Amino acid sequence: LGTGIGLSAAIIALAIKEKKMEGKIHTVEQFEKCTKLAQELLPEELKGSIEYHRVDPIIWQHPDIPAETFSIFKELPEGDFDLIIVDGPGPFLQEEKLLEIPNGDVLKLHSEGKLKPGVKIYFDGRFGALNPIQRFYSSNFWLLDSNGRSTTLERKDNEVKFEDERKKMFEDNGYFK
Repeated sequence: LGTGIGLSAAIIALAIKEKKMEGKIHTVEQFEKCTKLAQELLPEELKGSIEYHRVDPIIWQHPDIPAETFSIFKELPEGDFDLIIVDGPGPFLQEEKLLEIPNGDVLKLHSEGKLKPGVKIYFDGRFGALNPIQRFYSSNFWLLDSNGRSTTLERKDNEVKFEDERKKMFEDNGYFK
């Protein structure tokens, strides 16, 4: 999510090729100039393994999370993905106003039951996208790695469960009595 100049997609495509694995990479990008540049920079031998999707971002609100809005891509490719890299969408204009809001694509996919168990999700510094997942869906993910610049989660094999960890902490400590 967020192609940029296509470096991550190219590295993954090269790893798939070198390991003689099968796979298809889908990149989603809001800016046409980035998609074109990524396609131009990609080595010829990797071009068949990456599909580029140029998609506009929109504002979305989770039905159970009041007063928070997220940016999501208007549509995402369908698939049974093994890895999702979250590095977009970036800021965008809506009615001539610059919006910089956290990405909610993984949050939306998960709440709709569209993340398969075992999928790994790498957040490239997108902590605004990660925070609501940790707060409301922490029991659904394993934390694989976090180093201050990035975080990797893995979807557990359990039912999608929404719970407000922060609210529970306040209740357990008697704040609402």
